[in-house]
Amino acid sequence: MCAKNQMQRWFLLTALLLVALSFAHDRFSLSPRAAIGAVAISMQPRGGQALGPISETEPNDNVATANAIPPGTAFVQASISSRDRDFFSFVGQERNLLYVSIETDALIEPDLALDIIGSNGQTIIGSDDDHGPVVNSPGIAGFLLPNSGTFFLRVRDLGIRDIQHNYKIFICIQPNTAAPEIEPNDSASTATPFQSINSGVIAGSGDVDFYSFSGRTGDTISIAVGDDPTKRNSGLDAVLTLFDPGGNKLAEKDLNSESPGEPEFINFISLPTTGTYAVSVRDFNNAGGATFTYYISLCLNRPNSAAPQIEPISNKRVDAGGRVQFTVRATDADENDTVTLSVSDISSAGRSFSLSELGARFVQTPGNPAIGAFTWAPSSRQAGVYIVVFTATDSGSPPLSGAETAKITVILRGDADGNGTINTQDLIRLIQILLGTGIPTTEADCDDDGSIGIQDLICLIKIISGTQ
Repeated sequence: MCAKNQMQRWFLLTALLLVALSFAHDRFSLSPRAAIGAVAISMQPRGGQALGPISETEPNDNVATANAIPPGTAFVQASISSRDRDFFSFVGQERNLLYVSIETDALIEPDLALDIIGSNGQTIIGSDDDHGPVVNSPGIAGFLLPNSGTFFLRVRDLGIRDIQHNYKIFICIQPNTAAPEIEPNDSASTATPFQSINSGVIAGSGDVDFYSFSGRTGDTISIAVGDDPTKRNSGLDAVLTLFDPGGNKLAEKDLNSESPGEPEFINFISLPTTGTYAVSVRDFNNAGGATFTYYISLCLNRPNSAAPQIEPISNKRVDAGGRVQFTVRATDADENDTVTLSVSDISSAGRSFSLSELGARFVQTPGNPAIGAFTWAPSSRQAGVYIVVFTATDSGSPPLSGAETAKITVILRGDADGNGTINTQDLIRLIQILLGTGIPTTEADCDDDGSIGIQDLICLIKIISGTQ
């Protein structure tokens, strides 16, 4: 009986509305949907400058106060005196190869020593060039890390005069995999391409091995040559030489005869031009043989000058109960960078949501370009405007990021007053719209035919009465 009375009331209300509408316009058209809220979103880049040199921060005279060296650091700038001890920390993986060297700002002083300390505080390897305060500074080439974890560098000045000196630390951690040299490689034109670490042998008297790499203006490089860790006790007293793309000598190390097997390092800050560089290895005494083996390592720190960009995403509109799906695409000007996409923020009406809370999915394939697919089927309880922030992060050093926002409007058909629920207040608002005293809304187009009229009133009545 109650249900019958309720239906009678609805039909009576409909009749009254039909009478009222005879004095009003018969139909109100909505603007074409393609034009509703069609606004392009501009990208908001996020990220910082390239991680170049970092500076020592005092105090750092013990393990507890050690300065952390982040991955991708070009070099560390520091200063020391005979009464000082400087500690730095870094993270390494088991069986990776460690290359670290120190350069000072003076030819005669200071006389530095370098130690590697494990996470247990015990010294696991030390380096003093044993030549006193001369141009050669300590370095460690190809040390096999015994475990994964945090390690420490300790720098000491063995001099007796308490004078402050500046120095730089160059650190490089490489995988324990070496690509063999490709003979013939006795000239820049036949050079073996660098593969991070290469293995080679100065096979005979007068033999010279060349390696090549592509450098850009501003790159910082660290090159080290030392024992082949699989053989050790090399007979090679290496001379290491760096040539620019024009064949001009940029740097050379081991102009003083030393004991065979001692490592040599070339650290070059800011390459002068873009092109193919060459590095040569030879014996100081022009000797050679089967035991003159070596590993040569190249670490290149390239300033990450370009953040990835995400293509603009147009505004999206979807009915509650429907589905919205679109593609996100990001590229990076650095061709060698890999770009990864993610959803970094979702917000609506001052509240933040995760993908799982929203019930949405985002699946991405890293690359350059990186491609992602966003899919969401909002429910009737999720009506509103949502701002989704997509972030693209590259693999440069340090990583740079760019962001792009997408605006998604979820429409609840029949919610004429736009408050997220459907009730009799929506009937009142719809009547006002039909009488010309209210502003037409997309939600008032209950039957989704692109216009607002009597059929929308009937549609709304059915929704409220539960018959639709």
